[in-house]
Amino acid sequence: MRADVKGQSGFGSPTGQVRLLDYSNYISDLPVNNEGTASTPRGIFGFAPGSHAITSYYFGDSSFDQNSSSSPVTFTITKAATSTSMQASANTIGSGSPVTLNVTVDTTSFGTAPSGSFTFFNGSTELPGGVVLNPGTSSAGYAQVTTNLPNVSLPLGQNSLTVQYSGDTNYNGSTSAAISVTVAPDFALAVGGTGGSVMTIASPGGSGSLTLTVTGQAGYNGTVNFNTCKGLPLYSTCSFSPASVTGSGSTTLTVKTTAAHAVPAQAGSTAHALWTAMGGLAFAGVFLLGVSPRKRAWTPVCAVLLLTWLLTVTGCSGGGGGGGSSSTPGTPLGSYQLSVRGADGNFSHQLNLTVTVQ
Repeated sequence: MRADVKGQSGFGSPTGQVRLLDYSNYISDLPVNNEGTASTPRGIFGFAPGSHAITSYYFGDSSFDQNSSSSPVTFTITKAATSTSMQASANTIGSGSPVTLNVTVDTTSFGTAPSGSFTFFNGSTELPGGVVLNPGTSSAGYAQVTTNLPNVSLPLGQNSLTVQYSGDTNYNGSTSAAISVTVAPDFALAVGGTGGSVMTIASPGGSGSLTLTVTGQAGYNGTVNFNTCKGLPLYSTCSFSPASVTGSGSTTLTVKTTAAHAVPAQAGSTAHALWTAMGGLAFAGVFLLGVSPRKRAWTPVCAVLLLTWLLTVTGCSGGGGGGGSSSTPGTPLGSYQLSVRGADGNFSHQLNLTVTVQ
């Protein structure tokens, strides 16, 4: 808002303050600058919906008298629109598990954040529970309010959820789009038997096993698949028998380790030596053919030297390929934290175990 103050004489610039009124309601006192203008820094955002008539009153200064109110400037404020959205903490939950519904009411206003009430529905059935409002601003700087409805219990099957925002004196109400939350029977994983969750392997090269049980909730008929182990010791593998369980049942987890053993050298080194020897023979043939008759007196000596070199190459490589080897230390001793996971089409659960190699 802006008010301009001018003297009737046409000389000098008024200073002092201007008061803004909405009908007879006080709005603000504004300083008059050296050009005779008073204005709000950013605007005024607190006008309630309805009609308004703004007038200004100049207080005067040492050179200019005060005056009566200016002619009113009228306008009408309507309620601002809102947009309500809702998200669930999970799209699929197990029977008996709660879900939290998170709600955001957005505006395009720089004024006060929305207030009011929220009503949650599953289809046409109202959900119980109250909420606490958290006023704030969006990333774009607009007024916004967020809230959530925790610990919502829903029946089995697919649930269509909406929330209605009531609106307040400044904002119109709005309703969110429907979101879907499915409630399905879940399953639990556990270790069967009396040994607990510790698998003991007597020595590297041995194996150990544990029985894992799958217990489904009432009505559960999903298929739980097992295919991975995380945290296995070095040089070990795991397997599940069976690899999947339908409904409730059990599977046997087996971990196999590796004992220390020798690893034969690869045959590639011998093959490389043979190719080297053959190349040497070919070179020797070319060398001998290229020697002139006058210099062939040196030929026997060169041939002996070349033959000695070839025997050395093949002999060294033959010894390396025939008898050389490296060793693998096998699975190290110690305790290892192993995790296995079972998953069906809706849920995934992890089981933590300990594998001890003695």
